[in-house]
Amino acid sequence: MRDNINDTEIHAYLDQQLTPEQALEFEERIKHDPLAQKKLAEYQSIEDSLNGLYQPIMEESIPPQLLNACKKKSYNYLAMAASILFFVVGWLSGTQLNTTNPSSNDSLVEDLKTPAIFAHSVYSVEKLHPVEVKADKQQHMNHWLSKRLKTTLKAPDLSKQDFELVGGRLLPSTKERMAAQFMYQNIQGERITLYVKRGNWISKETAINSTQKTLNESSFNVSYWVDDDLGYVLTGKIDQITNRKLSESIYQQMSLNTAQLIAQR
Repeated sequence: MRDNINDTEIHAYLDQQLTPEQALEFEERIKHDPLAQKKLAEYQSIEDSLNGLYQPIMEESIPPQLLNACKKKSYNYLAMAASILFFVVGWLSGTQLNTTNPSSNDSLVEDLKTPAIFAHSVYSVEKLHPVEVKADKQQHMNHWLSKRLKTTLKAPDLSKQDFELVGGRLLPSTKERMAAQFMYQNIQGERITLYVKRGNWISKETAINSTQKTLNESSFNVSYWVDDDLGYVLTGKIDQITNRKLSESIYQQMSLNTAQLIAQR
């Protein structure tokens, strides 16, 4: 009998893609694999939660306006797919986190850094729609994102570092959280993004951490940190020294904004 049940086998079992004989063999093997048992329980819980959340919607008839929209040749399918993927990935990561340990805080790496880098890789290459709200409507953007994240946000000024604000957008994250993305660009056309999200982070370390990440054959320099209940991630292809200087400027500006707001209360 084979050992080491992998995720592919677990998903195949949950999706009822195994033959009756294979299912029986799987059930026998998993009795001796505690890790696989834990994964199976977690994935089953996620599947049950998704079914409970979306089943009523799946049973509804398709609204006429959506049917008409599908007929338009100019419909941006890539943007729609990216938005859906963000929601599902964020929802799953949050649900799996809560399933694994309901009383724990958010994971600093998986629930902050990973989605921030993914969001950067998707939107930093956009030509026509890199942001939802452009920089010329910055006041509206700040107010809108603050309202959606239920905190006060203000896009930091990076003009002294030769980066101008392009704009911002709202991103789906976990079930109960939203995230904001601010995008900047220098005269060479290099883009960086600042990802901001509220959370109850396990790490209370406020120091700026730096790392490199490769995604889809692209290498990014990343700085991330936590300041009270806000987590920040700065991502770009710029060198690590420049990334660090930008992060320090953002850190100081955002902390000062918070201090001023507290003083005003």
